Amino acid sequence: MENDTKKEMDLKDIQELRYLVEFRLIPGYLHYSRDAFPKDLVEHKEVLITALYYKQAEPEASPYTPEDFSVEDLEQIGNWNCVKIEMPDKHIRMPLCRRVYILWNSETDGIGYYTVEQSLKGNIMGSVDKEGTHFNYGEVRQEEEIFRITALIYKE
Repeated sequence: MENDTKKEMDLKDIQELRYLVEFRLIPGYLHYSRDAFPKDLVEHKEVLITALYYKQAEPEASPYTPEDFSVEDLEQIGNWNCVKIEMPDKHIRMPLCRRVYILWNSETDGIGYYTVEQSLKGNIMGSVDKEGTHFNYGEVRQEEEIFRITALIYKE
């Protein structure tokens, strides 16, 4: 008889899963699919994000459900479309993400992936480029995030 119980992931495995999805998979899909991934994200929201975790967690079950995420289509920043993803608070450790912002500009083919990461003193603003390089822009308060992202996209 086959055992239908799901294997639970331990905390270390969950944190490695989060790092893989937050710093490799999402930016990779974004940079290589261009505006297809953001459009799918706007349409399928939390279900799409949960599916990324679930696919990577096999054969273990992902510890997350769509209710653990919040995907919000924000107002445009100039010609840039912007989606904010609130990541789960559970299992958060340094340097995992509290939030990520996905930006795309259909006119210029521009793409941006910005992270707000847990740190000892609060939150750190970062980004991941198409080569997978992670950049750190220093501490950021939540009310400053959009302002900082706006400055970064127009500086690049």
